[in-house]
Amino acid sequence: MKSKTVTWQMEYEALFNALRSNKLDGYEIRVQDNNDARKKTTFYLIDDTKLSITGCWSYEKLNHFIMGYGKAMKKINAATESGSNMHPIFTEALKPFGIK
Repeated sequence: MKSKTVTWQMEYEALFNALRSNKLDGYEIRVQDNNDARKKTTFYLIDDTKLSITGCWSYEKLNHFIMGYGKAMKKINAATESGSNMHPIFTEALKPFGIK
């Protein structure tokens, strides 16, 4: 049985698919250039304003972040669409993201 070597391109594609499955349109995965072959490739996430919202993280860490972030955004969108009253702290915190 051959062992399959996972390349950074495969990890990038999996992260990209995680973004799309969580409907995080406007976000992009970027690859951190690494000149040292001994180090693993790291990735970071940027939003639609082209600002990084994560540090340079490994595939596993960024994948966990995307899944949690996507779940949180779904809950926030569901709460705002249903007209439920959120605590004023959350309302203020979400204003920069255009969520009322």
